[in-house]
Amino acid sequence: NVAARFVEHANIESGKDVIVGEVIMSSRIDAGKRVICQGKRGNVVGGQIRASEEVNAKVLGSPSMIQTDIEVGFDPKIRQKLSDLEERRRDAHEKRSKVALNLNTLEAQLQDTKNLPPDRMELFQTMRAEKPALEAELKQLESDIQELKQYLGMLETRGKISASKVVYPGVKIPIKNASLEIR
Repeated sequence: NVAARFVEHANIESGKDVIVGEVIMSSRIDAGKRVICQGKRGNVVGGQIRASEEVNAKVLGSPSMIQTDIEVGFDPKIRQKLSDLEERRRDAHEKRSKVALNLNTLEAQLQDTKNLPPDRMELFQTMRAEKPALEAELKQLESDIQELKQYLGMLETRGKISASKVVYPGVKIPIKNASLEIR
């Protein structure tokens, strides 16, 4: 657990709860269970708040419509791991496309001239060897992503966000697969 009276411009990760007395401002908070801000003011303004079970405060957002993202219903670490895997998959797809394009060009040159300069031939051999490794990496990434998505789908986590006073425009609230942007 993490307990504080005031949090501003901070990155906090907790395995269980984050309990703040007064204000959470422009911070990134990941909690394994709950984020609670219920002091005299109890404001959550700006930043990204993620918890697997609950976010509870008096006021969410601010009258000046500062973007405040509040996510519940997922384990933040698993969600981040899934996001990282999806980014790696995009990069691998781009790399595979570039290698395939270069291979096609070099193969066409090889057929036309029946011979390539030594540096081009070496590049051709390297890319031919690299292509199966890229395919295997992509297959593994796809498998890992599917496994994480299945795990996230099986979680029985129920997300709950509560604000006892007001929720201002500029607050984004995704709970599991549903999303709401306050206007």
